[in-house]
Amino acid sequence: MRIQILLVLVFCSRSFGRQVENGTRIVKRTVSVIEAKCRTLKSTGFQFYQRGNTKLCLYLGQDKKNYNDAKIQCTRLNCRLAVINTIEKFNMIAYIVDVWIGLDDIATEGTFLWADGSYLQQQQINDLFYPGDPNNCCEIRQCCKEDCVCHRAHGAFDKFIDIPCSYEKSYLCEKT
Repeated sequence: MRIQILLVLVFCSRSFGRQVENGTRIVKRTVSVIEAKCRTLKSTGFQFYQRGNTKLCLYLGQDKKNYNDAKIQCTRLNCRLAVINTIEKFNMIAYIVDVWIGLDDIATEGTFLWADGSYLQQQQINDLFYPGDPNNCCEIRQCCKEDCVCHRAHGAFDKFIDIPCSYEKSYLCEKT
């Protein structure tokens, strides 16, 4: 009997070892600036995402817009089209498909810029794009000025593709 009680006490002390004050559990946790911002915006549709050290505050615009109008709408929300420039970020949003993201080559054909002003790197193309994209050509292989990037599921692939900016899509805004 004495051994059983001792084991219960050891178990309880390990399971409930957090500080207790007047029967109330106190849990301390540091919240990042982006998480705090996102919490205040939750009622307006923003959602906080975290995987490891990667954190995103995103708004999914359900209304369909062309790329330029999607950019304008994100600006109205005091944010930008989402910069999904790492495989970690990509994996966080993999299930959100058929949306504009903040990547285009409107200024200079073949030179893709993210909404944060950084350039698309070859490793990002390898990791994030559907094989053969970006290619500036429509699915019928006629070149048709594909300057904007969307995330969409295409067959077995869940990757980015370049398409004409005039297409209407949902859009993904990012609060920074």
